[in-house]
Amino acid sequence: SPRRKVLIGIDEGGDHPFGAVLAVVTERGIVVVGEFLERMRAHSAAHGEIHTKFGLRQFPDKVFAANKNALNLRLEWGLLGTGVVPAENKQEVGIQRTISWLLSGQLKFAYTCQRTIQQMSAYRYATNILNDGQKKDKEGVFKLKDELPDAIRYMLMGFPSLPEVAEG
Repeated sequence: SPRRKVLIGIDEGGDHPFGAVLAVVTERGIVVVGEFLERMRAHSAAHGEIHTKFGLRQFPDKVFAANKNALNLRLEWGLLGTGVVPAENKQEVGIQRTISWLLSGQLKFAYTCQRTIQQMSAYRYATNILNDGQKKDKEGVFKLKDELPDAIRYMLMGFPSLPEVAEG
């Protein structure tokens, strides 16, 4: 329904594919229903493609979120009339929030998002051992095909609690 709130998480693609996810807020949680993953997309080109692919014109209540350091994205999209929430980018915190939303059943995936499901299934921490055999001080994420999970993480960091859905 166009009356529902939609959330769009974005992982800009400077050195990797440009990823975005579309989620709908429902009474039972947030459902990821759309995905965008394209290589070699300028911010301004991705803006129009994402709006068209996700059919965003029909949704008056939509909110975008991306890495707080994605200054060029926020500037270029702002010039195109789209504000983007600067989301916290700390992986540890974002991954914990994503896990908690998954475990609580508040984050779900539609069959229409097969690449997102595949990337989420492969999302993992990187090897935590240095070449000399010592343990690293800080764990990091294995950075391969993680654009859509990162977009989900930014979306959830931009919306720290399940938004209330207006009845009616």
